[in-house]
Amino acid sequence: MGQQEVIDILKKVGKPLSRSEIAKLLDWDPNKTSQVIARVIKDKFNPVKFKEVDRVQALKIYGCKRRLKIYFYCEN
Repeated sequence: MGQQEVIDILKKVGKPLSRSEIAKLLDWDPNKTSQVIARVIKDKFNPVKFKEVDRVQALKIYGCKRRLKIYFYCEN
């Protein structure tokens, strides 16, 4: 259901996105987005990976004062 939509949006954009950016692009509630992303990440054969960004980089790039996870599509 929503899992494929998250995968498609990450594939289409082609750059790492935060949870809130994915929610804005899909016009979803951020809490729903978190639940769907968690299900996608649990699947061991999924093409979606994540990287945790420290607070310094998060502030520079995303304007967030805390560390955060960014999600991206990876074919490998």
